[in-house]
Parts: sequence; structure tokens; C-alpha cells
Amino acid sequence: MKAAPSLTPALDGVRGLAFLTVLLSHCNDYTSRPLFLSDGQVGVWLFFVLSSFLLARPWFEDPAPLRSPATWLRYLVRRLLRIYPLFLLYLVPLWLVAHVPLSKCLRILVLDTVHGVDWSLFVEFRFYLLLPVLMLPLALGLGRRLHLAFLAVLILLGLLAFPFWRPHHTWLWAGLPVSGWTGNAWFLSYLGCFLVGMVAAAFAAPAAAAPGRARHWGDFATLLGLASLLMIPLARQYTDWGAATDYAVFAHLWFPFSALFALWICLLCRHGGAASRLLSLRPLRFLGAISYPGYLSHVFVLHAFKPLLPHGNLVFVLCSIGATLLCSWLLHVTVEKPLYRLRPAH
Repeated sequence: MKAAPSLTPALDGVRGLAFLTVLLSHCNDYTSRPLFLSDGQVGVWLFFVLSSFLLARPWFEDPAPLRSPATWLRYLVRRLLRIYPLFLLYLVPLWLVAHVPLSKCLRILVLDTVHGVDWSLFVEFRFYLLLPVLMLPLALGLGRRLHLAFLAVLILLGLLAFPFWRPHHTWLWAGLPVSGWTGNAWFLSYLGCFLVGMVAAAFAAPAAAAPGRARHWGDFATLLGLASLLMIPLARQYTDWGAATDYAVFAHLWFPFSALFALWICLLCRHGGAASRLLSLRPLRFLGAISYPGYLSHVFVLHAFKPLLPHGNLVFVLCSIGATLLCSWLLHVTVEKPLYRLRPAH
């Protein structure tokens, strides 16, 4: 069977969609009424799934390097160089512009507390540190089936502790502050997002091109993923939940949405299809490339444009989006890309 081509460009497009979802959602916060069907928290859930998928997939394809301590040292250095240089820059306007106390900024730097959009880094970096433990069965040579069983048990335990079908405030450790060791408990409620991404990586690892109608599974999965991105904003707009703007109303749904995203990414990688070509278009790949600097900088750009233009009109939104993309691209080419050359190989 002929191997499918690399889906990396399409996955860059998926990352671009996640960033666009967050950006447009926050643009809605600066308008008199929502202009976009977008919900930022859903985009972050997609980021979590995609991150765990991309980190785990190479090791499911070739688990041998997992047994080498040098592999994990390189992994940690790559993660630090990926996250912290731009994170340090983000803290400067957080302190000088948003007037967050320096003492809190330092706590944010060491991932001891959160403020605004950096909550996702608080969660994701803890996953980075936990990933070696999550890959341990495969590293010990126990095989893929036992490893998947191990991940399935963790997912089930997570569902028992954090049942998405019950209100968020009834969960284990609900109401604890997002700081210090209690913040670690808060992270555990999100662990299922990453675990389903790892499971998707295990099944997508062969990435064999399927003949005939099976190729359409990638297109179907993409339609499912796009529908998932729109489901919550549509619910706000056209149902009794329309007036419910509180984050907690939908926050407990991250596991089912993450499972849908994992299915989307897995089928996209296994079967490709027309959807993979659409997701590989340059505009989406560009958004994917600048997604991390864009995620950190867009709130400051929106805040800067607020007093300069009439609040809430389309001109404000378009100027803010354009300035965000320009700022993100500049950070990408001046900070992010040069650091790629310093990151060790896998």
C-alpha cells in the first residue's frame, strides 16, 4: 500500500484555524455585538489536542529513542526554546501595559499562577513535563496495545473525577485557586484533552493512503471538526444559551470537543482527501506559523487599538486583525525562526 504524503502542511492549517478561532472570539469582546461565530476556549482545546498529537506521533512510529535519556534532554530543551523566549517578551507588556504587579509576573514566569491568555501555557507546560511518564509503557517495550490500555485507563479515571456531563462546580477540586500545587489539580481536569490527542497519534502513526471511498473519511472528519468549532457559538446565538456569556457555562465540555478534534486529526492524517489540500493553503499555513506569537500578542494589540478607533465597528476589527498579524509575523521572523536553529534535533 502506498504511503500517504506528509500531512504536516494540513496540520499547520489546523493550527491556523485554532488561532483564528481565538483571535476572532476576542475581537467580539471589543464590539457592541458579536461579529464572528467564534469561541476562543474551543480553539484552545484544539491547540491542546494538536500539541499532544504532534509530540507523541513520532514516538509511536519509532519508540526506540524513548529509552535514551538524551532524547528527553533534547525534548526538554526544545520545549523551553519553543515556549520561553516569547513568553518572556509577553510578560513585559503584561507588566508595563496591563499593570500586572511584577511579583505576579514573576509567578506567571515560573508557571505558578495565571493572568489572561497565559492560562493555556500554565496547562500545556505541565503536560510537557508529564509526557515522559505518559510514554513510559512504550519506552519499556510493553507494546502499543498495553500503552493504549494505559492511556484508556487514565482517560476513564479523568472522566470519573471530572465528568463533563455534570456542572463544572461539582467536579473534584472545583473552586481551588489556579496557583501553586492546587493549580496542578486544575491542570489534571484538562489532561483528557492531551490524552485523546496521544491516542489519535497512535492510530494515525501508520498514515497509509486508503483507496477509493475511504479517502473521503478525511473530508468528513474535517467537516466534523469545523462543525465542532462552530457548535458553541451557534448555541449562544440561536438557543436559550444565547445570553449565557459566562465561560463556566461551557467550560466543562472540553473533553467531548477534544475527542471530536482528535478524531478529526487522526482521520485527516490517515486518509487526507480534498480537505488536506484546503488546510494546506498558504493563508492557513501562515496563520499556523505565527499562531504562538499571535496568541500571546493579540490581546495587547486589541487593547492598543481600542482608544484609536470607534469602538465596536468593522474598521476597528479589521485594523486590529491586520495589526495583530503584522505584529505576530515580526515576532515570528525576529524571535521564533532564529531560535529554530538553536533547537536540537529530535
